[in-house]
Amino acid sequence: MEMIRIPSELLNRLNPKTGFLTLGSYYRQIGRYFAIPLEWLQAFFRVLWACGLLLLISFLGFWVFTQTTQARDVFLSIGTDYQLAASAPGFIYRGHLPFFWSTLLYSLLLWYSGRIVLHTIHLSRTGEPAWDRKVIFFKTWLPRLFSSVPFAVNALAFAAVDFPAAVLWNLVFSAGIFLVLSFRLTFVRLLQSLLPDRFTPGNQMVGTGRRLNEIAAAGTPLYRLPVLPFFLLGAQLLVGILFSMEVSKPVWTALGAPAIFQLALSGSLMLIVFVTFLNHRSAYLFSIIAVAVLTLFSLNNQKHEINLMGSPSTGIQREEINYNFYKWLEEKVKNRPSDQGEPSSIPVFIVAAEGGGSKALNWTSLVMAQLRSLQDDHFSEHIYALTGTSGGAGGLIFDQALNRDRNADRSSGANLTEPHLQSLDDDLLTPLTGSLCYPDMIQRLLPISVNRLDRTRCLEESWEETYRNSFRGAGYSLNNAFLSLWRNQDKREPVLQIPNLLLNTCKSGTYEKMIISNLKLSSNYFPETIDFHDQVQQDISLKTAAAITAKYPFLRSSGKICSGQGDQASRKCLEVTDAGFQDNSSLQTAVQLLLLMKESSLTFQSETGNRVKLGLIYIRNSEDHRRKNTPHDDRAWDSRGIVGQEIKDHPEVTVDLIQRLSKPELLDFDFFQFTLNQEPTVSATASGQPWNKGQQRTVPIPDGWYLSKTAKAEILKQAKQISYSPEEIIRQFPDQTIQDKTAIQNALNFERLRGSLTN
Repeated sequence: MEMIRIPSELLNRLNPKTGFLTLGSYYRQIGRYFAIPLEWLQAFFRVLWACGLLLLISFLGFWVFTQTTQARDVFLSIGTDYQLAASAPGFIYRGHLPFFWSTLLYSLLLWYSGRIVLHTIHLSRTGEPAWDRKVIFFKTWLPRLFSSVPFAVNALAFAAVDFPAAVLWNLVFSAGIFLVLSFRLTFVRLLQSLLPDRFTPGNQMVGTGRRLNEIAAAGTPLYRLPVLPFFLLGAQLLVGILFSMEVSKPVWTALGAPAIFQLALSGSLMLIVFVTFLNHRSAYLFSIIAVAVLTLFSLNNQKHEINLMGSPSTGIQREEINYNFYKWLEEKVKNRPSDQGEPSSIPVFIVAAEGGGSKALNWTSLVMAQLRSLQDDHFSEHIYALTGTSGGAGGLIFDQALNRDRNADRSSGANLTEPHLQSLDDDLLTPLTGSLCYPDMIQRLLPISVNRLDRTRCLEESWEETYRNSFRGAGYSLNNAFLSLWRNQDKREPVLQIPNLLLNTCKSGTYEKMIISNLKLSSNYFPETIDFHDQVQQDISLKTAAAITAKYPFLRSSGKICSGQGDQASRKCLEVTDAGFQDNSSLQTAVQLLLLMKESSLTFQSETGNRVKLGLIYIRNSEDHRRKNTPHDDRAWDSRGIVGQEIKDHPEVTVDLIQRLSKPELLDFDFFQFTLNQEPTVSATASGQPWNKGQQRTVPIPDGWYLSKTAKAEILKQAKQISYSPEEIIRQFPDQTIQDKTAIQNALNFERLRGSLTN
């Protein structure tokens, strides 16, 4: 029998009495088993930490695409508007080719940047070959894994809007690019000489895979460094400069917001490579100096100053609200039909539009257009003033400009419904995204503020260009002065036929309420409110007025207004921002105005015998939390107490006014509400959507500056369903609910309002 030889190392560990391993040896053996995975885990996180900036960029892309309402609607648009099919990658071939190619470029540059960064940072340990093998393994495979991230993020974004076909195809591309880069297929072989795939000690100094930290330590001249990373960085800088010019805006529109954002992320990757190399060449002195310089530049290059019109020496001439309203009532009595007996009743309406980005802009403008279309503008003649916040204010400005041009061009018989819709059909998110990613980024690298690079101007210019292109031959432009809207030009129409505007905004920081209006505000009825024109003593353009009220977070910054002459130190400056922080509903301003008008109307009634009936129309686009979601054709909104609740939310301003009123009838006005259904149900058979035939799903309507064509079509459909004739409102103020239940009218007397304040 052959003898079994036991290794001497094992014999030394055996207990001589029992013949088993000693307890200490047993624990040491277990420790070795745990030490191996811990070493791998340590190497993994060490390599991952070296890619921290790349991971930060990837997380930014993930957060924007999956956590923002604008991105949600963009991906919903890609699926619905371009008829994504389950049998083919429709998001590539049916309208969004730039988005696919930008994702592919982002994937390749993320992989390539990871390779370069990992070979710039020294991670090996002297005399520990086992550690070096683990580090080399992660250096090889982590960049390949990074390459699959962009398409995987797209898949998550499509999953959030429930498009499984798009999720599947993006996962296929995510896995495909990982496999191609992992197993050296034809694509990598073609680039073998330029992009070596394996990192062994023998070829680490070959091509762009060479260790840049050793080059930096050797003091190699810049002209002898690898060319490709710096070539890619130069190409990205060139694209950034070109995209910051005015001529690039059509290119932005062609690319779309997702492609622009991913191109910007791609450019930042190459910048990270460049900064990483310079940090190792200068022992992080470059980053320290760069941060200090950029911080110093930021004190002077982010002014976001709003353009003013005219000279401050001329002053601003505006009428008091009391005087203007009395004159407006006299005009109505003078122009009433001759067969109408005296005295008569004069219906007067105030419109309040809630804020909410592009959703509010579309809903407000379309509701106003629908109300006018029902009675050939007879209804609009009884609107005295409009007040709005954020997107609601933008919708009112669009409606005002279009209504003025329609009245001016009435003799030509032009149909202005189509340009009205076309003005609201443009993508407002893409130019904002482009200006944020390129001109604004270049602005941050400059020591002074360049007005042409300011992203705050981008949205208002997009509005003006959209209006001009969709309404060719119009006699008015959003680029004209705000107060010129009420001036009698060429006697085309009386100035009193145009409703007055009270646009809500607020002072940045303190959130003091500020109103932009063509009328002079009374401090008795608008306490603790800043009158914009009194403060600035200069006019602004109509598009600027809309932009001031709509400062959307992240995409838009607060605007700085500097009035007066001379240098900035001698000029009086203030910053304004979106009034949604203060009063997003606009009802507070509307009620304050109604209180003033009611007092004037009682004086007018006592002097002329003509009774004035006041009504408040509230255009709402947010969810009414007092009711659960109900189908669109059965939305019986109880509007009683809405105004009272809004007054209750601001007791320091409005309740004080009510307490000082001696006549309770001053609060006797009627209330109407038009509310947008936030998540309407859409049928596949009716709209031809790509989900299963016969299936129904909801189409979310988000805030922000982007709406898919599906969301816009739903807003238009709901506006068109308003069939309550404004003529009925004018003839009588009915107390019953309208039959189609699109709007609800409830008289609000003083007792109801007082009850809502005390409850």
